Amino acid sequence: MSRRTLTVCLLVVASSWGCSHTQYATPDPIPLEENVCTISPELCETLCAECEDVQKCLDSGSKCPQNAGAVPTDHYIDDATDGGLNIWTGGCHWRYSDSVCTENKKFHFGDLCGERNKVVLIEWTNAKCHPPEGDIDMFDCHKECKRRGLHSGTCKVLTDHCGQGRDSAKCVCTKDPT
Repeated sequence: MSRRTLTVCLLVVASSWGCSHTQYATPDPIPLEENVCTISPELCETLCAECEDVQKCLDSGSKCPQNAGAVPTDHYIDDATDGGLNIWTGGCHWRYSDSVCTENKKFHFGDLCGERNKVVLIEWTNAKCHPPEGDIDMFDCHKECKRRGLHSGTCKVLTDHCGQGRDSAKCVCTKDPT
């Protein structure tokens, strides 16, 4: 048997044993009416703390527009763990003082579970070095698990995932209990 025939044969056998990879749709963010401040007030206060108009930021669901001069120009974020939008892997987000994310690295946030709704994952979605604006979405872990044919889902805190005292979070699913 030639090497090519063996390779094709192995591929056919592997695919018949269920080795194929299922491709799922991109997760659907929770509509913007459910803002970060409703789900996680503590996170909202932290995100808005550096804004010029803190109350306006709180009222808008943690949106602190950079063009209004509210966000310091030395504040850039990089997602170093989950590559941006990945609700199944905990993300670690770092803050830098330069626009290429190389200087004065400090921990910013890990992905978070909602304080008031434990099925909600608050996910940083931009994997590139960027100003801290428009980079957060929220996802219903239960809904995303149901979309995959699983019984239920929740948000799980990943203790020390980003280093000691630096937690993250991800969606986890359970199979039907029967």
